[in-house]
Amino acid sequence: MLSIILAAQRTQFTALAEFWLAEGATTFSIWENGQMLAQWPAEAKPHETQTKVPIQVGMRTLGELQVTGLNGVKARTRLTVEADLIGQLVKAENEMDNLTAELVDAQDQLLALYDLNRATRTHLEIDQMLYLLTQEVVRLVKAEGVFIMLNTNDQPMFVEQHPVSLFDEIALQYFFKHSLASGYEELLLRIEDAPDMLPNEMSSLFLKPTPIRKNTTALLGFLLNQPAVSLSPNLKLARAITDYVGAQIENSLLHQETLEQAKLKTELELAAQIQLRLLPQRLPKVSGLDVAAMSRPASQVGGDFYDFVGQPGLPFTFIIGDVSGKGMSAALLMAMTRTVIRSKANSQPMPTPEAVLAYSNEIMYDDFTEVGMFATVFVGRYDPTPRELLYANAGHSPVIYCPGGSQAQLLEADGPAMGVLHSSLSEDCVITFSPGDLLILATDGFSEARNPSGEMFGFEQLLQLVESLAHKSAREIVGAMFDAIAEFSDEHVQDDDQTLVVIKGVEI
Repeated sequence: MLSIILAAQRTQFTALAEFWLAEGATTFSIWENGQMLAQWPAEAKPHETQTKVPIQVGMRTLGELQVTGLNGVKARTRLTVEADLIGQLVKAENEMDNLTAELVDAQDQLLALYDLNRATRTHLEIDQMLYLLTQEVVRLVKAEGVFIMLNTNDQPMFVEQHPVSLFDEIALQYFFKHSLASGYEELLLRIEDAPDMLPNEMSSLFLKPTPIRKNTTALLGFLLNQPAVSLSPNLKLARAITDYVGAQIENSLLHQETLEQAKLKTELELAAQIQLRLLPQRLPKVSGLDVAAMSRPASQVGGDFYDFVGQPGLPFTFIIGDVSGKGMSAALLMAMTRTVIRSKANSQPMPTPEAVLAYSNEIMYDDFTEVGMFATVFVGRYDPTPRELLYANAGHSPVIYCPGGSQAQLLEADGPAMGVLHSSLSEDCVITFSPGDLLILATDGFSEARNPSGEMFGFEQLLQLVESLAHKSAREIVGAMFDAIAEFSDEHVQDDDQTLVVIKGVEI
């Protein structure tokens, strides 16, 4: 059966294989009964890293999909979705074959039913699928007209009918509510049930609902001009067609969802690339400082950011921020917040951290309020002449200060996060920053990282970690801290974005 599906869907399988190869796979292949049906590229040799997923219909295994060169949860999850889709196609094919076998001796319309399957097999887009189904079903059942309604949560998703002016919207909604209320198929006779809905020349309307998935129902209506006593053969065929149509619609919806997921994945990957490009691409060279930074979002895009602003002859400004939430909404607000802060930090004369936060909060307050979000932000400014560090903190934590040879301590925020109040309450604070002194700016993805038991890394453990690494360079500290968090988490899913900026005093 898989060989039949492969022959009918060769173009789609090739496109699927090309996607895997573009993602870095060595080969993509489909197998049946231990025999390889096809492989892309055909001449490639299998790679030792292999991911296999069975193709099943119910409890029966028909074959398997194999990808070599890629492994892991992401690859297996995608391959499983594709194997399930193929299983659904095989299931629909089996149901069609069984149906034709049952009708072969009793139905003159066997060829039309077979044509219906062939006509729609290669068309997986839902609107095109419904159009072809109505055209073929009219011919198959010898109906005067056919309509198909697809509703989700009682709201119409798609409506297709042949002829196109068969019923108006009011009539279609009446039929759907009538059918939904009963929950069963119904034969509406013109005189008894729907005197104002059926065209004058029509005698009956057969309504057959079929559930597609949770909260999604398809309703097929067959408009017939035959006496009730002679309807039985056509009604029997209409029931069988409705089941087949339901399976085809379900396959089409699954195909559409798979395409949308692939499109969303591509868009998120592009957004992640753009977001990474917004972060500094080169570490600054500042007299008297060793600087390093790194950011790792929990999803493909996130709300963490950091930035460096330096101009010749002026103090060096550094920023870290964390927009509440994750995903695309946090990423969009992150980009806006970073732009506003950077613009103010670059303005002349050089503003203090307090002034930067006050201005940025005023500009961004309405935007944060509209979406119910906020951002914690730390702004620091280093002046090499007195070797002093001026900073203001709007709700950001953890910020760790570790003077050379001394214990690490948390620098607590003196004002709420940006977007909470209309006016910023954060004020400038100053600390000396000599060679060997260390300032760690992190987001809560570090302190709130969890292990498989649900325990958080916490501030105390973070302070101890910083003290143990204080003798290293800024770049080494960044790498070691990320490694420590990864080891603690032990493959536990990363709950929040993780961003780290390390500022260390060095000899000039």
